[in-house]
Amino acid sequence: PNQMQATVVKKGINTNLEALRGYAALFVVFNHIEALRLAFDARYLPKAVVMLAPNGHLCVLVFFGLSGYVSSISNQQNIKRGDIGNYIKKRLVRIYPIYLIALAVTLLIAINHYTGWVIAANFLMLQVLLVPPFIENGPTWSLHYEVIYYLLFIPISFFRVNGLWILLVSFILALMNIPVVSSYFIGFTFWIGGLCIAQYVGKKNEQVSFNRLAAMLFLLLAIDQLISRPGLYAAVSQLSLHLPLGGLFKNVTFYSPLTNIGELIYVPYFLFFVLVFSGRKLRYERTIFIILQAPLLYSLMFTVYGIISHRPQPSLAAYFISVTYYAISMLLWWAALDLTSHISRRIINVGTWLGGLSYAMYIIHVPILYALGRVTFINNSLVLN
Repeated sequence: PNQMQATVVKKGINTNLEALRGYAALFVVFNHIEALRLAFDARYLPKAVVMLAPNGHLCVLVFFGLSGYVSSISNQQNIKRGDIGNYIKKRLVRIYPIYLIALAVTLLIAINHYTGWVIAANFLMLQVLLVPPFIENGPTWSLHYEVIYYLLFIPISFFRVNGLWILLVSFILALMNIPVVSSYFIGFTFWIGGLCIAQYVGKKNEQVSFNRLAAMLFLLLAIDQLISRPGLYAAVSQLSLHLPLGGLFKNVTFYSPLTNIGELIYVPYFLFFVLVFSGRKLRYERTIFIILQAPLLYSLMFTVYGIISHRPQPSLAAYFISVTYYAISMLLWWAALDLTSHISRRIINVGTWLGGLSYAMYIIHVPILYALGRVTFINNSLVLN
């Protein structure tokens, strides 16, 4: 049966990718509203919000995959020596003006005192490596990684390096679990994976089912609980290659939340999200989708067995919410109903609108939350704490 289809590219913009980016940013904001609730007032935060809050950190990994894909699509011709300056300029124009505004707002509402060195390093996007990001704008940590990956794209494109080989090397270097080094390659594995989709998955669809796009969004909401609960996340961490090289960095101070190699388990899932939203189509896409369900179904059986055998089950409420997300995802993926297609179209259209605001929303929402925490109303008068 025919389903309603989403046009992949309109006026040179992949609107579906914008929808994925928009919802990923929204999920980050939603997560930080829950995580930073004490910064404003936890009394006004319903418990349902706490349970429904998605894992915002994982959505940043989605950003990396999207960034790698878009970087390759935007630079389909190999970069030549004379193109490097223009490439860097375009990247800076895209991210730096809003970044400067966000940091200015951050300093304006900051509740902590920062030295000139910390301020300068943050403005130069050297946070994480040399200094911590501003507490009042923690999400800026990912911008440092983005800049590094943008710069790495230059030699990759210039020397026409095979992206699949880089993906393999990046994955291995991440597994080596070397402090500092592995952190960069965890994120880079997602980033270069997105680039590989652009380079090596050649077949394009002009339209994609709205149902399938919405299904991926609900799977994104579900995947954290489903993967981590039976210990699959920790199992990947056990694959780490403990080498003596780690001792070279034992005294290095590093300010990154991207340090657990267990996050590599999400690589095939998040790259599949980018694949679906980009409109690229693999010959065995359905088979790959079914294979990706195996760990998630194992999680369900693991939990059901634990309940039946009366084993302690932490956070069942949050888990069952994730199972509900997963059930909706499966329904949308396999359904061919007009009703679900209409609902999915509305979901994706909202996401496309959010996509246009996603970067600004991502980079400014935490300072706004901290600003709200400094404002209270006493006898109908506005008071700054």
